[in-house]
Amino acid sequence: MEINRLLADELNYEVMIKDLELDPLSELSVCSAKLDELVGYAKMFDNANADNEYKKIKVGLLHVNDHLEKVAADPMTERKKQHLQFY
Repeated sequence: MEINRLLADELNYEVMIKDLELDPLSELSVCSAKLDELVGYAKMFDNANADNEYKKIKVGLLHVNDHLEKVAADPMTERKKQHLQFY
C-alpha cells in the first residue's frame, strides 16, 4: 500500500490500531463508511487525472481490506462465528 496516499482519517487509524484491540462492529461500521466514500470517488472519477484517481481508490480499497482482515483474524470474532453456527 502506498502509505503516502492515505487520507488523514486512514492514516490516523493505522497509527491508532497498532496496540489496540478493536470492536468488530465498529470496524465494520468504519469499513461501510469508507466504502460509501469510495463509491463517491468512483462516481466522480476524473479521466483527465485517471492515474491519481485510480491510485486514491485503490489505496482506499486496500485500507478497507486491511480493516476486514483484522476483524476476520480476531480470535473473538472466530469464537462468535462458531457460536452463531449453532443457531
